[in-house]
Amino acid sequence: MLYEGLLNYATDKRMTDPTAYADAEIGQYAFRPEMGYTDWRKELLRTAVQQNYEASVSGGNARTSFYASLGYDSQEGLARNSSLDRYSARLNVSQKVGKYGEVGGNMMFSQMNQEMNEERGSAINPFLCVAMTMNPSMLVRDENGNYTGAYSGTSLNPLRDILTDYNRTRMTRMFSTGYAAIEPIKGLKLKETLSYDYAIQKDSRYYNPLSSAGPKSGSDAQSAKGFIEYGKLISSTSVNYVRTFGQKHHLDVLAAYEIENYQTDKTSGERSKMPSNAGLQLGGNYRSKALEYLNAIVTNRTDPSKAVADADFTLNRVLKERRKELVGEGLVFYDYTRNRLPIERKGSWHLNTLDPSNARIINPDDSRLAVPIPQSEIDANPNLGE
Repeated sequence: MLYEGLLNYATDKRMTDPTAYADAEIGQYAFRPEMGYTDWRKELLRTAVQQNYEASVSGGNARTSFYASLGYDSQEGLARNSSLDRYSARLNVSQKVGKYGEVGGNMMFSQMNQEMNEERGSAINPFLCVAMTMNPSMLVRDENGNYTGAYSGTSLNPLRDILTDYNRTRMTRMFSTGYAAIEPIKGLKLKETLSYDYAIQKDSRYYNPLSSAGPKSGSDAQSAKGFIEYGKLISSTSVNYVRTFGQKHHLDVLAAYEIENYQTDKTSGERSKMPSNAGLQLGGNYRSKALEYLNAIVTNRTDPSKAVADADFTLNRVLKERRKELVGEGLVFYDYTRNRLPIERKGSWHLNTLDPSNARIINPDDSRLAVPIPQSEIDANPNLGE
C-alpha cells in the first residue's frame, strides 16, 4: 500500500520515472530489514474452514413414534486462534398407552465453545493491525526464531499475543419436556406437562505478561474466570373439554394452572498484576517489581525469613517457585521450552524402555520439540518445507 501510494504520488506529479521514485523513497516509510519484509496479513490471518455434520433418524408405527438427531458445526475464525464449535442433540418420543392414554417427551442438548481474539481498538486486534498499524518493516521474529518487539523499543508482538492470550466461552444448554395425557371420555382430555430448562455459561480470559491487551503494567499477567447458571422448572396441568352439539353449536372449555420455579447462580473473579518471569527478563524497574511479587508468594507460603534476596533472584529460582505453586498441573515442560532451557529427566524408573543417551536430556533446539507444519499449509505453498 505504501509503495502504491508513492507510485500514485509520482504519477500525479507527472514524474518521468514513478517506479524509480517509489524505489528511492520507500525506505523512509518501510525500510527493508535484513530478514526481509513481514507479510502481516499472512502472519495474523488465515483461510478459515467451516464444517457442518448432521445425522437424524425417525420411525414408528400406529402407537409409537420417535425422532433423533445429532449435529456438529465447526468454524474457524479469519484471525488465528479464533474458532467456534457447536454440538447438538435432540430426541422426541411419543407412545400410546391403552385406549385412552398417551405419554411422550423431548430432549434437546447443545454446547458451544468459542475462542475469541482481542477485537477492541487495541494494538493486537488482528484486523486493525493488518488494516492500519503494522507495516512490512516490523518484524515478527528475530534471527534466532524468537518473538521480538514489532515496534522499536517495545515488547509488543501481535502474533505472539494472539497465540498466547485467550478469551474463551463455553455455553451449555439442556431443555427437556415430558407429558402424560388421558381422555377418559370422548372430548375430555387431562394433561400434565413437566419441563426443565437448564443453561450454564463459563468464561475465561488470560493476557500474557507482555501482551498489550488489558490493564497491565507491561510485565504482569492478567486472568479472569466466571460463570452464570440458570435453571427453570415448569409444571403445567390442564383439563380441556370439547364437544359439538347438533352440528351447529361448539363447546370448548379449558382450565389450567402452571407453576414455575427459577434458580440462578453466578460468580466472577479477576486477578491482575500476576507475577511472572517477564519482569526478570525485562530488567530495570520491572525486575524489582517482579522480585516483590515473588517474595509476596514465598512469605505467604512460609515466613519472611525465606524471602528471596536480589542476588538469588534468577530465572531458575522463579521457575522453582512456579513448580511448587502449580505442582501436578503439567506446566513444567512448557515453562522450560518457552525459556529455552534443557529438560533433564532424572531417575531411572521411567527410562527403562528408552535409550538413555538421547532421552535423559532434551535440549531446547532438539528437533523433537518442533511442531510439524500442517499439511494444509504445505499444500497451500509448494515452496514450504520442514
